[in-house]
Amino acid sequence: MSQASRGLLVSEIPALRGAHDYADMSRRVQASPVCSNWLKQALAALERRDPVDAAADADILAALMRRRCDESLERV
Repeated sequence: MSQASRGLLVSEIPALRGAHDYADMSRRVQASPVCSNWLKQALAALERRDPVDAAADADILAALMRRRCDESLERV
């Protein structure tokens, strides 16, 4: 199974280690120099949406990107 298919665990992301709740996790991502600007902007945009709808859309986006990654790795 590829890294993209497996996905990352929260414990594998240094900025999120030890985070206790959503607000803490969100603050850590926004403050992390390791997290991309795209991720920070996406998180800020998602926080303005209904959390159920945002989570559903994020799941779809993650599935699409895992597929894209897996397919691009298969071509190598």
